Amino acid sequence: MKLQRLRELALGATQKEWSIIDGYYPGFIEIFGISFKVSIVTAASDLSGVHSLQREHDAAYIAAACPANILPFLESYPLDATTTTPNRRG
Repeated sequence: MKLQRLRELALGATQKEWSIIDGYYPGFIEIFGISFKVSIVTAASDLSGVHSLQREHDAAYIAAACPANILPFLESYPLDATTTTPNRRG
């Protein structure tokens, strides 16, 4: 994905931090933002322990990649006026 597209997506998404909370039902966690809540099954008879753990880590990664965290990071990689590749200035 190009950096400019990632910026556009981040700017269009909920600008507050996202978090992980316990789900309403056992075996669920939720990614929670001010304008949404996404439930993820983390414990079920067809999931191995590894898959349950991977889902928890995936959810934590998604929550950490919220616009409040990603936009400051992206600003440290200004785009060159003629390309979509990062032009690291520092």
